[in-house]
Amino acid sequence: MPKWVRLAVASFALFVFVAAGSLAFAPPAWAQPAVAQKALGEGDRAARENKWEDALAAYKKAHEASPSAATELRIANALYKLGRTVEAADAYEALVATRGSSLLGGDKKLAKERLEELSGKTGTVAVRVSESGATISVDGKPVGTSPLAKPIRVLFGARKVLVTKEGFSPFESTVEVAAKAAVSVDVDLKAKPKGGSVMITVKGGGDPLTVFVDDKSFGPAPIKVVLPVGSHTITARGPSLVAGPTVLEVKEGDEAQVELVPGPPVGTLEIRTDPEKSKIEIDGKDAGASPVVRELTAGEHTMTVSRDGYQPVTKKLTIEPGEVLVETISLRKKAAGAIVEKIEQPWSFNGLYGGFQLMGMFEPAGSGNTLEGSCAVTGATSCDAGIPLGGGLGGFIGYAFAPLGLELFLLGAGDVVQPTASFDGKSGSEVNPLVASPAREEEFVIGRFGGGGAARIRLLFPVDIVRFTGAIGAGVAYRHLLLGRDTVADSGATSSVGNKDGDGYVTGVLSVDLGAQVLLVGTTSLALGASLWLEHAGDGVTTPARGDVYLTKDGVVPAPQATPAYVMASGTQVFIGPYVGMFFGP
Repeated sequence: MPKWVRLAVASFALFVFVAAGSLAFAPPAWAQPAVAQKALGEGDRAARENKWEDALAAYKKAHEASPSAATELRIANALYKLGRTVEAADAYEALVATRGSSLLGGDKKLAKERLEELSGKTGTVAVRVSESGATISVDGKPVGTSPLAKPIRVLFGARKVLVTKEGFSPFESTVEVAAKAAVSVDVDLKAKPKGGSVMITVKGGGDPLTVFVDDKSFGPAPIKVVLPVGSHTITARGPSLVAGPTVLEVKEGDEAQVELVPGPPVGTLEIRTDPEKSKIEIDGKDAGASPVVRELTAGEHTMTVSRDGYQPVTKKLTIEPGEVLVETISLRKKAAGAIVEKIEQPWSFNGLYGGFQLMGMFEPAGSGNTLEGSCAVTGATSCDAGIPLGGGLGGFIGYAFAPLGLELFLLGAGDVVQPTASFDGKSGSEVNPLVASPAREEEFVIGRFGGGGAARIRLLFPVDIVRFTGAIGAGVAYRHLLLGRDTVADSGATSSVGNKDGDGYVTGVLSVDLGAQVLLVGTTSLALGASLWLEHAGDGVTTPARGDVYLTKDGVVPAPQATPAYVMASGTQVFIGPYVGMFFGP
């Protein structure tokens, strides 16, 4: 057989093989089943009339009867014409991927061009869920269950992803998808807490009330909430109304309903009196004998306390919603034959108070200076320790919860002592006899000033128009000391020396106050009493020794004068004294 004949036969065989393959992948209408052939014809007629919904339905019917590249292409074209961008892009993508080799040149080019066009309007979202079998929705439309076989094609822009599964809390997220971009969303579903659901409503209309469960806001009523197993307190609050509280015991799987009844906001008023069993009236109505506890609507109320033989007390009170207001009233006995008017502001011991004190400060045990306890060290024949005298101004502010008050006390004080030392010019002291000469008198002034503060507890006991009171507390103070010495010798020679900078000490303090208060007007009283102030000067606050001091006199050769280190104060300092002051409130 000639070579050209063999080539012709081979070429014919290859043509037959390719033609047969093409027919297998895309059979013409006459080679397809009758149902598919009829449906294709109906679809093509609807397409020519631009009835694309009818065309799509017919093409899908034909594809079900006989799947082929031709039916898939027609379905993709119908979706494109209907503007169903995402579905059309998926259809063209599937067509090119699975049947691209069987498409004719023009059809393949059209499919690829439209896929490229639609890709510019869409992106993909890959949703990976920790639990299988979860329903995945995008923009409110279910797109499958986890795990998804492939990413979801969506229009570009903001897309809302929702993942739900029975027994798990739903996951919701909004993602931004750019054109031709691929976005991933990882979802870790959390199991719902065990408990029961409760439908909470408020009876009647009016202003909306916010629901609170265990003081946590859940939103406006009506509302359905899921609560853990156990006891819960449910309330509802609004600008002018409140409802509840209602205590609900939630069990596993409960489907409970709670209806709250709204009413005006309330608070609690507790009235204590001295003496007890006094008559109480609230807003003109008898409330019984003290002590009394009443739940009242929030707002202003008038309270009257009375008892035979005592002056009645009337007071206006403001109660806040949910507040527990405690009032302690001390009644005063009536004076014989006196006409007594009601007191608008009673003298009690609840609330803010303050005052000041002018006090004397004396040191009966001395200050522990050198001339007081160590006269012999100076070489003097004799010493007079002097009497430390001083005073101070104190102030305090506190808050009382009858009968106790907590206060801060501040004090500024100063004191002075004027000891003396005598030298006979002969023997002096046994400890230091060498400085006895010349005969002279030395006069000292030791001054101390400073201030401090203490946190104190105060206790009051009212008796008629008098309150007995006591306070005690601890704190800290700083004290600064100065010393001056003037000397006159028998010869008439003199000297004057001092430590102008002085020295000081920081000390812990104990403050004690005992006294009485006499009511003057309103809640202002005169305070009289005694105070105790304890501090510690350490091992001693001293002046430096000096060797440059001389006794001088005109026409006489200066004589050196011994000037040792002097202890100005040492050890425990005990100040006692009376005070007078004013007490304000509560």
